[in-house]
Amino acid sequence: MATVLDILTFLGIAILSVPTLSLNKRKKKLQQASDILERATKRNTDDAFNQLIEEVQEARGALAGQWRRVDEICLFVGYFLLLGSSLLRVFV
Repeated sequence: MATVLDILTFLGIAILSVPTLSLNKRKKKLQQASDILERATKRNTDDAFNQLIEEVQEARGALAGQWRRVDEICLFVGYFLLLGSSLLRVFV
């Protein structure tokens, strides 16, 4: 029984890591894009181009921080597995 509970705990933790790692990956991509756009801004003095770059940065920032349905599912499943395994440890 202890092995099953350990497996449930492991799965809960692994599933909970999905939203965190996903958000981290999106934020890294956003930072790379921001760095590229910043270098392009320094090379170009055209106001329309700079305004476009700012709009792209804002749009990408909004997309990177959005909460996705899969993140919510992973949180519920992960917490359910951790809670279930801990309750079984207490009452079994």
